[in-house]
Amino acid sequence: MYQPNYFYLDNFLTKTDNNLLLNFAINNQTNFKDSATSSNAPNFRKSKVLYDFPQFSQLITSKLFRLFDSTCHNLKIESYQIAQIECQLTAHNHGDYFKLHTDNGSELTKNRQITYVYYFHKLPKQFEGGYLEIDGVNLPPTNNRIVFFPSGDLHQVSPVICPDRAFENSRFTVNGWIRSV
Repeated sequence: MYQPNYFYLDNFLTKTDNNLLLNFAINNQTNFKDSATSSNAPNFRKSKVLYDFPQFSQLITSKLFRLFDSTCHNLKIESYQIAQIECQLTAHNHGDYFKLHTDNGSELTKNRQITYVYYFHKLPKQFEGGYLEIDGVNLPPTNNRIVFFPSGDLHQVSPVICPDRAFENSRFTVNGWIRSV
């Protein structure tokens, strides 16, 4: 029987950095744009995305570089030369989702090898759903947790239920990909 290949780390950022990132996301609501996919398929993904957040993307990518060898080991994949680590900050609010897909299925994305998803949100959590499903396993969005998995694995984000629809109560992530040369 096939076992999905993923692992996660709790307390990825310090509590201070986790809170600073949350406050940054909330305070930059107007800079988030509607998400899209490389195929531009309609009704496939619904969320808001922010691509420019240098202070926090640098913090996260530096941690990912330091964890790269252990990440490869935990995913049971051969270490490789990193070409780039991509980051985007995503907000899922009421009714938002991302249907079943891989992260390296197009010419533009084919060298994505490892996908990561870092969760952060207000406590107590004000939303339900938003599970990351990797090959049939549902992983809850847990504050200050990062999940790693191979970019070619099928995955999706279940719909988020956020009754008050307030942006600050969203399911926030910094997600991205570790590309090979």
